[in-house]
Formats: sequence, C-alpha cells, structure tokens
Amino acid sequence: MTGVSHLRWILVVEKEATFKALVERGFHQHPVVGPGLLVTAKGYPDLATRYFLRFLLDNAHTPIQIFGLFDWDPDGIMILKCYLYGSKNLAQEHCSIVPEMRWIGVKAEDITTLGHAHGELLPLSMRDRAIAASMLASEEWRNDTGEMLPGLQEGIADLQRMLMLGRKAEIQILGYGDDGIEPWLVKKLRNGLEHRGL
Repeated sequence: MTGVSHLRWILVVEKEATFKALVERGFHQHPVVGPGLLVTAKGYPDLATRYFLRFLLDNAHTPIQIFGLFDWDPDGIMILKCYLYGSKNLAQEHCSIVPEMRWIGVKAEDITTLGHAHGELLPLSMRDRAIAASMLASEEWRNDTGEMLPGLQEGIADLQRMLMLGRKAEIQILGYGDDGIEPWLVKKLRNGLEHRGL
C-alpha cells in the first residue's frame, strides 16, 4: 500500500488535545522512533476509525506495530477493550477489531514510576466506580473457559487499583517540562518496537 509503507508504528490517542499537541510538534516524524501515524477517535472509537486501522494493518507491506494511549480511568480501559475486541452490542464488528494493539499507558506503573503524589490524581466519580464494578463483574471480558481475554489482564488489574485508591489520571499527568509527554512516549514506543524487532 503506497503512502504508508514507510510507517513503523501507529499510535492511537484517546484525547484530542494530546493528539493535536503531538501533531503540532511533528511527533509522527520523531528522529528516534519515527516515522509513524497518529490517530484519534476523540474518545470511544467509531466503526470507521477501527475499520481504517484494520485496513492499514492488513494491507501494510511490512509489519506495523500499533499502540494505544488512554486515560488511566474506567473509560480508558473500556476504550482499550473496544479496540481489541469490539463491543458486545455489535456482533458484526469482528472485521474491525485490532487485537494486536499494545496498551502503553497510562498505567499504574507510570504513575508510580513518575513519582506522582496522591494529590495529583483525580478522584473516581460514582459513575467511574459503577463502570469499573460492572466491567469487573462482566463475562464479556472472559473467554469460554472463564480466563481473561488476552491484552486485558493488565487493564483489569489497573481497574482494581483504581477502585482501591479511589483515584484516576488523565494522559496529561505524563507530561512534565517543555517537552510534555514526548520523553515518556519515546521510551514506550522504543521499547515496544524493540520488543517486536521493528
């Protein structure tokens, strides 16, 4: 497929503001990890976005690694699940799922590693708690033998941490200084690309 044959990665970003900041800084052409493609669905993905990603991955001449960057909250974990497995409401979504997506953050380990104080995290709302509890109880996250679906184990563990702490975090918590989230993002993408040998 012409036009994307040079890509090493695709980064799906939940937040439009973070997406715009990365585009404005030319992150898709970063000298260490580029070239790549930045994509956002501005929150929960529609079918068109997922079909687009599936098309790119299926028609690339060389393997492209796809990464997901979402808020550390129940909606972020649900968005990850939507890309990986679709939603329970639409059975015909199978041709638009992206099970090879690798979740790079925001994760509990990022918050711990960056040394964020408990006060910098946002409180979970009642809605957040209800969504998290529903997700943890749902069979939709498990296969026929009752095991957690691949790619979701870490997300479920993080959901439990959120409930235990009563806190959540947005992508912006990763940013510090003039460079914003770029140093963190370069490290995550570099590790992901090296892991796949790309």
